[in-house]
Amino acid sequence: MAINWFQPRTLLGAWEQTGKRARTFLQDMFFSRRFMSSTEHIDMDEVIDNRIMAAFSAVDGSGKTVNRIGFKGHSYTPPALKPRMNMKQLDLMQRMPGESVYDGMKPEEREVALVQRDLLRMSNMNTRRREWMCAQTMFGGTVAMVGDDYSQTLDFGLTMTETLAGNALWSASATATPLDDLERWMLAVLAETGVMPDKCVMAADVAQAFMKCTQVTAEATKMQNVLLRIDPTPLPEYPGATSLGYYKTPTGYLVEVFVYTEYYETVNAAGTVTRAPMVPAGKLVLANPTDSFVLAFGAYTDLSTQPAVTYQVEEYPRQWYDGDTNIRWMELVSRPLTAPTLTNGWYCATVL
Repeated sequence: MAINWFQPRTLLGAWEQTGKRARTFLQDMFFSRRFMSSTEHIDMDEVIDNRIMAAFSAVDGSGKTVNRIGFKGHSYTPPALKPRMNMKQLDLMQRMPGESVYDGMKPEEREVALVQRDLLRMSNMNTRRREWMCAQTMFGGTVAMVGDDYSQTLDFGLTMTETLAGNALWSASATATPLDDLERWMLAVLAETGVMPDKCVMAADVAQAFMKCTQVTAEATKMQNVLLRIDPTPLPEYPGATSLGYYKTPTGYLVEVFVYTEYYETVNAAGTVTRAPMVPAGKLVLANPTDSFVLAFGAYTDLSTQPAVTYQVEEYPRQWYDGDTNIRWMELVSRPLTAPTLTNGWYCATVL
């Protein structure tokens, strides 16, 4: 019996059974907090706390009135990611990769395999776009979302940034002081927000310069060093991500250092493919993974059902049939939005 792909829940079940998904280092480490909106908008409230101390008062005097803590409301409208693929009659008649030449699948069986393979490809495309949004949020504080019929820029007001110059650049290995820089930036975030960043993610060129700096090599060669431990260890679950080790600042704060060398590709109208690093060259970020960022998803309403149903999911598969061309179309809709939970809760530096 053929599967009825016109049933939304059937298609959702097929998507959930798809195989290996794209790995996402930034999403998993810093954007593990997820939020599913019940509307097309994402509304977030940021509590504005402070460190004001209680005032002194005479024992028999009046107390000091304290104002309630305020908050800032942020409202965003997430864009839509809608990659789509089609299935023609010829697709069901041709052998799939890896399929036996002499004892292949029936067209109905091939249909099931094609649906799951296409869903996986589109899901991985959405996943890579979300990883790109995470990187843009962290390494600059803005996300420019531009498409053929859509243009919006998210600006999270990041001011915890610095661009080094001259002898302070980490490429000036004899004069650069990267360990001092890391501690200074960590303490700046702590002073501003009360959050101590304990993870540092570097671009590949930044990590190479960091390892060559005299201050780093001198500290690393000390016997029984408890402040700096350099031991590059690839993370098997995240291709392109490596833990370089950790640095314990003289003030006692510990930061783990990573290098992330994943790439993404884009295609222009002429079909030209451009490849770029997920982490911009010359940059690093210092952040705390605990509740520093959120990956939110706007709701999607499917009008093809009676009555219409609104789904609060990361991705929603939908499909339709074109009788004139005998082509079935399938689309995987996602409405993601990346955002910090705290303004200036992380530090972005350009060191090369």
